[in-house]
Amino acid sequence: MISISDSLTIIFGCLSLLLTYVTAAYFNGRTPSIYIDIEQNPHIDHNTREDMMMEEIHLRRWRSLRE
Repeated sequence: MISISDSLTIIFGCLSLLLTYVTAAYFNGRTPSIYIDIEQNPHIDHNTREDMMMEEIHLRRWRSLRE
């Protein structure tokens, strides 16, 4: 038989896992698509001057949105 403390531990663990999934889904939806593209395609060549400038602009915008 499971004790009350074990039951509470299991319930708390399930709620924590659910909260983790909800938080991850929320922040994944707010991630700009350029960062998702870079993460999914690491072989894209981002070394041209224009690409570096555009990436810097996106980083500045993303930082300003987070603040």
